Amino acid sequence: MAPSYSRVLVVGASGFIGQHLVQRLLNDGIQVETWSRASFELPSALQASCHSRKVDVLGDESLPAPPSGGWDAVFQLAGESRPSRFVGNTHLRATVRIAARVADHVARTSPACRYFLNSSAYVYSPSEVPCTEDSPTEPTGPYGLSKLLAEDVTQMHRQHLHVTIVRPFNLIGAGLPDGLFATDLLARLRDGTGPVQLPTPNSERDLLDIRDAIEGYVALMGAKTESGSVFNFCSGTGTPAASLAEALLAQIGSARDVRFEGVAGSPLIGDCSRLKSTAGWAPRCGLAEIAESLATRP
Repeated sequence: MAPSYSRVLVVGASGFIGQHLVQRLLNDGIQVETWSRASFELPSALQASCHSRKVDVLGDESLPAPPSGGWDAVFQLAGESRPSRFVGNTHLRATVRIAARVADHVARTSPACRYFLNSSAYVYSPSEVPCTEDSPTEPTGPYGLSKLLAEDVTQMHRQHLHVTIVRPFNLIGAGLPDGLFATDLLARLRDGTGPVQLPTPNSERDLLDIRDAIEGYVALMGAKTESGSVFNFCSGTGTPAASLAEALLAQIGSARDVRFEGVAGSPLIGDCSRLKSTAGWAPRCGLAEIAESLATRP
């Protein structure tokens, strides 16, 4: 990581990615400011290096000013991250408003800083071949559309901010919230005995451990990139739902028959070659480690 990054803002710090990223940055000795509507706990040894603010980025009040000299890097992670909880135009408008409001504010108050927007692989459509960053953006629902629009309003500032767009595929690990396939699957596997019947096909998903994703963010902070660059955060391989279920059952010490319904369509798999070549990054956690991390959920 470049040593000049001493003042970092994380917007949406109480979320799944945010909490992991904040702890990683603090462990590196970086002064971190966090904005979130919900509070979250940090290890006591890290609290002195973190300036936590309760900020409603959807509200009408002015956003807080940066420290003297401005922020060196900003991570915009705020917004609904669960497609199953996404409510059409309501969340679409909120996602775009957050993206526009935060980018506008940072461009005015900390011009030329490194600015990272967390988007989503849902800006692509499922395909028979892995999606590269140059693949057509064809969102199939309002969630993906909102992320693509958030990218567009952020890219409008790429002359004033050093913009990096991150498109995560299926991030997974400790602290993953409810309402996602992996957490719902784990809950079903833990509940009761006997066969588990799932109303979904045995689809493939591109799974990436949250620890690998965080290392990707950190690697990009020190990488030489052009403003406006886009990076997939993914493993580059498809994992069948049945394989994830088997790995989770091994972690929780259970043996159950898992049954699926329907025929799987084209998967949404990413190509991470650009991140590998630009930042020297590669995923390290395999399926067993991913399942172990996820199974730590209460």
